[in-house]
Amino acid sequence: MNQIGISTIGLQMRERRVAYWEKYHNLPGCREMVDYFDKDLATI
Repeated sequence: MNQIGISTIGLQMRERRVAYWEKYHNLPGCREMVDYFDKDLATI
């Protein structure tokens, strides 16, 4: 995969993470959920 493809996927994942944060940041334990989500993204 070329560099442009990789950065496009990264951008999509970042947008998804932001949407996830906006949806869940008011819930108890959200910080742990977001940390878990970040770890999940790191494995891609």
